[in-house]
Amino acid sequence: MSLAEFYTIGHSNRSIEAFIHLLEHVRADVLIDVRTIPKSRHNPQFNADALAKSLQDVSIAYSRVPELGGLRSARKGQGASLLGKRQLSQLR
Repeated sequence: MSLAEFYTIGHSNRSIEAFIHLLEHVRADVLIDVRTIPKSRHNPQFNADALAKSLQDVSIAYSRVPELGGLRSARKGQGASLLGKRQLSQLR
């Protein structure tokens, strides 16, 4: 059994070509989108449908797992994301 490597990446204001180049540079074969709201008002190339299509064109799989993400600023009374909770428990 081999261990998988995981990387994190944000789309920022990159072009889709620059974003895909970074994924190809590390030989990524799957992108897991953890955004709760998989849309970008200012960068529509990163909306879920457009991103999935662009990645499919270069043979990179696209999967959404919003349960691992969260919102930028937590709403009042909302706890940390599942990932955040797991990281906090590992620090104790």
